Amino acid sequence: MKRMNSSFTRDELLNEARAMDKARFNYVLRLYGLFVGKMPIDATSASAIVSDFGLSKFRRGTTQQCNLNSGEISSCGGTLEFMPPESFVDFKYKPASSTDVYRPRTEDLEKQADQVLKLENLIDLMKRCWSNEKDQRPSFQ
Repeated sequence: MKRMNSSFTRDELLNEARAMDKARFNYVLRLYGLFVGKMPIDATSASAIVSDFGLSKFRRGTTQQCNLNSGEISSCGGTLEFMPPESFVDFKYKPASSTDVYRPRTEDLEKQADQVLKLENLIDLMKRCWSNEKDQRPSFQ
């Protein structure tokens, strides 16, 4: 949630919203709407609230650009909890569609897998999604 003070004009907010509407980033939520009007908050101040409704978290080091040895600039980073293993060990790591399939494996899920009935075919799919090898992960097709 972001509160704008009176020094941030309505036009500046709308210009930022227009830019965000056109922008497309792998790890940044898109802007789908903007409310401009009176909010039932502090009536004594001219303010606006911009919120992600708790759908994202700020993490230092997420969505950044990396300078490679060749001088080339490359995208790297992501949401730390959901980054695949190769992003931490491969200096030349670049996100790919298989990156979005990865979900960290947790001990709690492994323990519960034995208790789930009639989901044997999904267990293999889940294990492939958790694979340390990006080529072993399923596609979205």
